[in-house]
Amino acid sequence: MYGADLLTNLVLALSVAAIGGLVSTALKQSPIIGYLLAGIIIGPFTPGPVSNMEIISQLANIGVIFLMFAVGVQISIKEILSYGKLVLIGAPLQVLAVILISMGIGRLIRMDTGTSLVLGFVVAISSSVVISKVLEDSGEGSADHGGIALAWSTIQDILSIIMVAVMPLFSSVGTDNNSVLLSMVKTFGFLVIAFGGGFFVLPWFMNRLALLRNREVLLLATAAVALIAAVGAAMFGLSVALGAFVAGLIVSESEISHQILGDIVPIRDVFSALFFVSIGMLLDPRIIISDWHLVVLGLVLILIVKSLISTGIMLAMGYAIKTSVLVGLLLAQCAEFSFLLASIGRDLELLSENSFKLMLAATTISVIINPFIYRLRAPIVSFVNNLISANNIPQPTQYATPDIDLPDRRHAVLCGYGRVGAVVGTALRRRGFPFVVIDEDPRIIKELRRRGIPAIIGNAANMSVLSAANVESARILIIAISDAVATRIAIENAKALNPNIDIVARAQSAKERDYLRHRRVSHVVLCEMELALEITRFTLHRFGVSGGEVQAILQGLRERSEAELGSGSLYDL
Repeated sequence: MYGADLLTNLVLALSVAAIGGLVSTALKQSPIIGYLLAGIIIGPFTPGPVSNMEIISQLANIGVIFLMFAVGVQISIKEILSYGKLVLIGAPLQVLAVILISMGIGRLIRMDTGTSLVLGFVVAISSSVVISKVLEDSGEGSADHGGIALAWSTIQDILSIIMVAVMPLFSSVGTDNNSVLLSMVKTFGFLVIAFGGGFFVLPWFMNRLALLRNREVLLLATAAVALIAAVGAAMFGLSVALGAFVAGLIVSESEISHQILGDIVPIRDVFSALFFVSIGMLLDPRIIISDWHLVVLGLVLILIVKSLISTGIMLAMGYAIKTSVLVGLLLAQCAEFSFLLASIGRDLELLSENSFKLMLAATTISVIINPFIYRLRAPIVSFVNNLISANNIPQPTQYATPDIDLPDRRHAVLCGYGRVGAVVGTALRRRGFPFVVIDEDPRIIKELRRRGIPAIIGNAANMSVLSAANVESARILIIAISDAVATRIAIENAKALNPNIDIVARAQSAKERDYLRHRRVSHVVLCEMELALEITRFTLHRFGVSGGEVQAILQGLRERSEAELGSGSLYDL
């Protein structure tokens, strides 16, 4: 019976995925790695139980739909446009550069034009799903470089529509100019209908559903919207992933987008595991062994060439080294749209079966390797920083503060102007105390300069940036960034420039707090401790405890907690 076969394969795939995810999480690795390895284990190319690839692929398509819908909900059109030319120009430039380089290398190793073109298409696209997972696993879901990488990947996904329309031009399988033109018209028609009508209907519809205050109905409607959009895209000859993604983008404009995302996440997580399992099932380990040099070449294009091009474009557009490198690292992988493009290339006979498996192997391995590479982000950023400094590579926008005079003595240097830094900066400005801001986000720097606040774009860990902010004669250095490694380096460099400077810094753990105190930091704020004490203060006040008694209790809690945290007896942050 088909139903029994479906249930058997679903149980096998989910069970192996759960075990793989459990093992990889226990080893402090991304669950994606466990899911991929689980797919290899139950795939047709390894000994042991073999799952039905057709059934798992169908279930994985549902996973792709919910994955891409959730990614779309997380990134709104307004957010993408807020990055301006960085993603609207930078992403297409990166895609074009990677395609041209990949085609050139493909021709050098005697690939025909069609195969080389598909290679370029496959390598150029990065996975929003993988980026989201890597950011989530590293606790950087709200980081600026994460938002840039996701927006960049979104533009790549949109450009994949053009790639799908272009590929038939290089194929001899039942295509002509009329069919290609029809494909492009269908693509344009879907986008016009989706964005034109969807923006007026979907957000309004979801907001009206929310008025019913029935979570079950809202969840079912959300799932239906994602699936209907996917089916609609398929009817236009496009991928279901693209349809779901566009629907997510439109729904993100709804006032209840966060509630929709929260409701759909459990379904997304279950089916996303199946998606990565299905990818693992396609990987043939024999290909890696027999044609390892070609797989390595593909990995070089994905992990190194694409990362370098993305980083270079960001640096050229005035972004700081750290942000540029981190975005490049996040983009150094391929997944769902790359697999789709490779599959279309095989169907159009632009790829042989062997070439298809080679590209699949390289892209799958890139998904496995990427989380490991991102874990090494701190030394990689430091290496690039030192390399640029040692070779005196000019960065004309790095330190310039046009039309604004920097304070030159007894001022504050504020590193980071996010949620924490902005509060500090506001207080300093209201009292008229001189200060200069260091931040890596050009948009923040531009806004600060517009308001007449001295601001420098760059990484606070860079000694040249600190020197440009006149740390040598500053009264105090305020480190309001959450990056522990950058904080440590910034303190060392600031002490080298001004041994007597007062420093106040934030710490995320007791271990980090103790380290900073050992480095003679004047005052260290343990974020979670201060949050807990403030909650305690309000709660005690509500119970009628007097202000003086509350202050005494909080002081006792602070001293006790610091001792317990330092010894690790309370809990380990």
